[in-house]
Amino acid sequence: MNCARIRRVFAELARAHSDCPSAAQDGNLGQITGGRTTPEFDHALRQLAPGTITAEPVATRYGFHVIRLERRIEGRTVPFDMAADRIAAYLKDSVERLALAQYA
Repeated sequence: MNCARIRRVFAELARAHSDCPSAAQDGNLGQITGGRTTPEFDHALRQLAPGTITAEPVATRYGFHVIRLERRIEGRTVPFDMAADRIAAYLKDSVERLALAQYA
């Protein structure tokens, strides 16, 4: 089966059978990084080669998943100078949300 057909069938099945909000996007979760999903899902994802689908459904606390890995983008270390402003903004926002939650 060619790649375009696999994508089309996967999308049809996701729309028809998935309870996940990603069903509306043909089952596409977008770009995710390690640790952003359940340990079982992460493990299965790491075992896949780009363009392949899990041989068996993957069980997690949210149900069963058929996972297709489109492509893998290796991460890279960013110099602190390039990330400092984003880190500061994230920490400031996090502290503000925590303070508001405690106040409420």
